[in-house]
Amino acid sequence: LKSEGAAALAEALGRMDKMTQLDLGWNGLKAEGATALAGALARMDKMTQLDLSCNSLKAEGAAALAGALARMDKMTQLDLRRRGSGLMYGVCSSSCSHPS
Repeated sequence: LKSEGAAALAEALGRMDKMTQLDLGWNGLKAEGATALAGALARMDKMTQLDLSCNSLKAEGAAALAGALARMDKMTQLDLRRRGSGLMYGVCSSSCSHPS
């Protein structure tokens, strides 16, 4: 999933506000693609499961996604394994944790 594909997907996701699960694992998603998707993901307030595992998001992609993930308050499962950046785990773990 190159930058162009991620931008097209982001546009389509903008019309899918009832989606609850999205698996983008193993899609070759890079920082530019993650940045393109972040805006659409932030509007997906019903999302409960998101798989971004095995992508090369790096720090730039992590930062873009952190803001989106902070708005996804129904998120119960977030898979960030093998994401190409140690920063990703720290940013998203704190952004996705919700008070009990």
